[in-house]
Parts: sequence; C-alpha cells; structure tokens
Amino acid sequence: MKKEIKILISIAIVLNFTGCSQNNISVSPKVKDNFLANDKILKGDIKYLKNNNSYLPNTIQNDKNSQLKLIYDYSVQYNNGDTTYDGLNLFNPIILFGFPMSNTGLMAEGTLTIKNNDSIEKINAQCISVKTRNIFDTGGTSDVRKQCLLKIRDSIDNQILQKYKGII
Repeated sequence: MKKEIKILISIAIVLNFTGCSQNNISVSPKVKDNFLANDKILKGDIKYLKNNNSYLPNTIQNDKNSQLKLIYDYSVQYNNGDTTYDGLNLFNPIILFGFPMSNTGLMAEGTLTIKNNDSIEKINAQCISVKTRNIFDTGGTSDVRKQCLLKIRDSIDNQILQKYKGII
C-alpha cells in the first residue's frame, strides 16, 4: 500500500510540472492585451501577398479606386535554441520534473507602407517571443507565431488610430 501511494505521489508531481514551459512575448510598440480596432480609418488599394487575412490590420479597408496604396508584409525568423547538449539531459534527473532544457525563439516584424502620390510612410511593429523547452513541451512555434502576428496587427492598428483618427 505504501509503495502504491509513493508511486501515485510521484506521478502527481510529474504531471504537476508538465505545464512548466514558459513563453515570454514582447511587442514594440506596446499595445494592450484586449485591444480591438474595428474602425476602417485608411481606405486604399491593399497589396498583401500572404494568405491569412486575419493578420492584416483591421483599420485598413480595400478600395481599388483610391489613390492611396497600402502595402502590408511581415517576416518571421526562428531561433530553435541550442540542442547541442540535449544528449547530456539524459543524465539530468530534474528534467523529469519539467526543468527547462533550452529556449526556442521567434522574431516577427510587420510593416504597413502607405503610399500617397509621392509621399511614403511606413508603420512598423516587432514581436519577440522566447519559450523554454522541456520534455513535456518541446517548444513548437506555430501557436507562438500566430500570437506574435496578431499582436503586430494590433500594434499597427493602434499606431494608425493614434495618428489618423479624426484626420481622415
């Protein structure tokens, strides 16, 4: 009976630490977490070569007849951390309790270029994410990439609202 309780406690401790990976996301310029912009402030001919329109800023609207040209693009760079010493982790007993093995990183940048006749203006936002890897979470970047691209969208929306609200 005592042996079974020890096994159950050990399993409970291990399961308790399965969610111990940490994800830090920072966006520049900063934006509130619950920010949502629905006002269509800039109307122009939008050039967006990616497939997912949910990453496109909400404050811009497509108008093919407008002289205003809106070009939106983003780039994502991955840093998969150092896995050189992962073999040594086989001999590290605290790894079983969710101790971090290494970090994975992601850097994304979005740019909205606004062309009006001869004037060109660029609105930029950057997002950096650092996520720890452990044996329970190997640091997949798909969800982190989505979070970063949505935060970039919101940051650009916020900049548009601050700059153009009430002017156009």
